[in-house]
Amino acid sequence: MNKRIIPILLFSFLLCGCSSDKVSKDNLNGTETNPTSESNILIESHEGVDDEVKAEKEESTTVVSSDKIVVEYKNSNGDSLFNEIGEISDISLKKPSFLSEREVFIGWKEDVLISEIADSKFTADELVLTAESMDISSVENVIYNNSVYVSNKGSCEFVLPVVIGGITDFAVMDLEISYDSEMLELIEVTSDDSDVMYNHIKEEDKILINFVSIENVNADVNLCNLKFKVLPNNKNVTALSYNVTDIAAWSEDESDYRQVNYSIVNSKIVMY
Repeated sequence: MNKRIIPILLFSFLLCGCSSDKVSKDNLNGTETNPTSESNILIESHEGVDDEVKAEKEESTTVVSSDKIVVEYKNSNGDSLFNEIGEISDISLKKPSFLSEREVFIGWKEDVLISEIADSKFTADELVLTAESMDISSVENVIYNNSVYVSNKGSCEFVLPVVIGGITDFAVMDLEISYDSEMLELIEVTSDDSDVMYNHIKEEDKILINFVSIENVNADVNLCNLKFKVLPNNKNVTALSYNVTDIAAWSEDESDYRQVNYSIVNSKIVMY
């Protein structure tokens, strides 16, 4: 049985310095691919109270101390989901829990404010964080990573999963993953999937992923986990580069391979 090698090249680069970024989606074969604060916050309610009660209420108003901040979280549609009060150091920048597994986390829209917080320049007592995302539930074979925010102070290490999801339908795939070695040092590559083989070509700053299955796969697959260490650098945003050199699925009678569509979402890696 001859295996057809199907070269399909598709790139999507997300480069963002201090602003919201956009995800590129290419069309393949006619289908879609793809804080410290000096002021206090007053929390009060006067609904349904007379003037006397209102005056008493104002005297006993809850005061959020000046070292706290109110964070309002929104989705990509601008819908306010919930508020949190806490220390600036408690703000979580990882993929928020209100995003589903079918939504790829592209990053926070307010990268400028995040940079100000990291540099101790943020002086407001309120912060709005808007999670930008992409719904891949109706997109074929999406190779992606969620956006991550990591500290560039000290030798910070983090693990970045690389996944293929959406409407998956494939049996073989050859994938090249490149990274910026001036910003990231690759420490380790791991995979728990028995169909995955990988190789790190250090001199080329590249990871080769080979996936082979005896049957078509119709579920999300965690292709590999990449453990990186952040290197001292003046840059603050990077992204992995994905190059698919082969991807195919078994034909209906399993006598040969057939071409399949795929897309790439290489969300940003932000150092702050």
